[in-house]
Amino acid sequence: MPQSIFRRNAFLLIATGILTFTAFSYLSSSHSLNSFSTLTKAWISEARCITHRGERCGTMTTTASWTSPLSGFLDRADPYRRTTTEFKPPRSALQLAVLRNAPAEPEGFTLAVFSSDGHTPDGEKRYAVDNHGIVHVLQEEDVNAFQSLVGTVLELPATDAFRNTWVLRYQRTSQPIERILVPKATLPAAPAANYEEEFAETSVQAFNYEERQLRKPVHGVEVLPQSLWELTGSVLEARKVEGSEDPEVLSYVRGLLGNVF
Repeated sequence: MPQSIFRRNAFLLIATGILTFTAFSYLSSSHSLNSFSTLTKAWISEARCITHRGERCGTMTTTASWTSPLSGFLDRADPYRRTTTEFKPPRSALQLAVLRNAPAEPEGFTLAVFSSDGHTPDGEKRYAVDNHGIVHVLQEEDVNAFQSLVGTVLELPATDAFRNTWVLRYQRTSQPIERILVPKATLPAAPAANYEEEFAETSVQAFNYEERQLRKPVHGVEVLPQSLWELTGSVLEARKVEGSEDPEVLSYVRGLLGNVF
């Protein structure tokens, strides 16, 4: 008898014995016949799965609980000590912008990060402007985490889709697109006519804190890359802030972004 067939038959014999024992246990307990039927089907399915070529069927886990060291970066940030009317960073200080494109919010703003507020030396501190126009002074460890994640995201393969979008699997149509823009170089004072000349863009459609499965593989990649999942989930915290909006700050920041909307 070939060795592979012997191993398969031996497994089936063991599986049958365990199944029989489990069946008597269930029948003698208060479990319903429906539960027993479900268990039986599961055992049969698993037996077929394992005995196919003597290997366990490969499955890819695409659901997970989102987490990131960057999570809570706005809660850890210090408040801006100057008046918001004094917050006038030059366009050259822009380091990151996050926008949203959705039917209900076609030109949405989520977050912007600057290396100066127009008063402090460039690079001494990092300032984040959230969805409400509130200015936060980031902690150094969060700045480092941002730089690490952004650097890794920029190394991801291009999706060859519009706005370099990674599309997650979703059930409903018209899911929002989170757009992450990073300047390719120090930005000039005047925006370019075509924003793609100035920014490297990576987008995520239908972002989900519990699901990473892509709608279609990207160059063989079937799940949203970890770095992009972490970065997107973190920056979206800028939409969960409480308080009133500061329209003056939002207007100023939008003006610096240029033709990105």
